[in-house]
Amino acid sequence: MFQLIIGITCFLFVAVAQTCHPECRYVCDDPVCKAVCFPVLTHPIKCQLFPKYYNEHYTTNCSHTCVEDVCEADSCPMCEVRCTPPKCAPNCQIECEQIQTAWYCVKPEAKDCDPPRCELQCERPTCEAPAGNYTIPTKASNTTAAVPNSHVKKEVCGELAVILIFLMMIL
Repeated sequence: MFQLIIGITCFLFVAVAQTCHPECRYVCDDPVCKAVCFPVLTHPIKCQLFPKYYNEHYTTNCSHTCVEDVCEADSCPMCEVRCTPPKCAPNCQIECEQIQTAWYCVKPEAKDCDPPRCELQCERPTCEAPAGNYTIPTKASNTTAAVPNSHVKKEVCGELAVILIFLMMIL
């Protein structure tokens, strides 16, 4: 039981010690670019002449046009079929099936979209020095920085164990 208490205490100390130093991370903006979209037909245009016997002798010449500057997020493209008058006119008429439309969207070219900008930002320490000219010690002269963390954690856990033993003997 006693070893369990010491183990838990050392574990908690190590967990707290790992968050000892302020952390730094890259913070980036989030630029947004518009996709490049084109109206397309999901099926080919199907038109025929009426009365039907004209289809054997004449062909239809049809294409589609679409309304520009439509919001792609709101609806499908608004397109219509337009045909040149057939040579059999006015004795015949062209009838076309209703067309099905959709948007085909692609990524914009890299030159048309700003890349994200990132900056390394760090948390502030509890006791931060005001702005000024400071001499920052190098690792060779800073003995605290040269001591590996695992050694410090073991020392502290050992000290905590001694304190716990002393407290248990008193109680």
